[in-house]
Amino acid sequence: MNSSSFQNLFSDFINPFILENYALSHRLYMDNDPKHTSFSTYEYLEQNFVNHFRSPPQSPDLNPIELVWNDLKYFLETFFKPNSLSDLIIGINRFWDQTVTVDYCNRKIDHIFRVINKTIEYNGQATGL
Repeated sequence: MNSSSFQNLFSDFINPFILENYALSHRLYMDNDPKHTSFSTYEYLEQNFVNHFRSPPQSPDLNPIELVWNDLKYFLETFFKPNSLSDLIIGINRFWDQTVTVDYCNRKIDHIFRVINKTIEYNGQATGL
């Protein structure tokens, strides 16, 4: 996916969702994928009044999505141990259904506030916290 297709996806799905559900009180977090950080995407977000913030490079502690991926990987390697693609899909769905709740997501977001000072001290590198 490139910047243009990302912006089209955003126009078709994400922006309507934001406008319908969080028009005045949203904040969009994106990682440093090139399609998220391109000049054209930045302009698109500004022109469409998307309240977003950029993450510092190489700061997994400040990226709730990375924390979820880490938990999923741990779940699959430790508890589910898939042996096939269909097992992998079942394992991902099981993790998602059993683990990824609103409370779980809020805990991952709150993690940012617990580690921000240490992340600054480590110049944006992982803190291990």
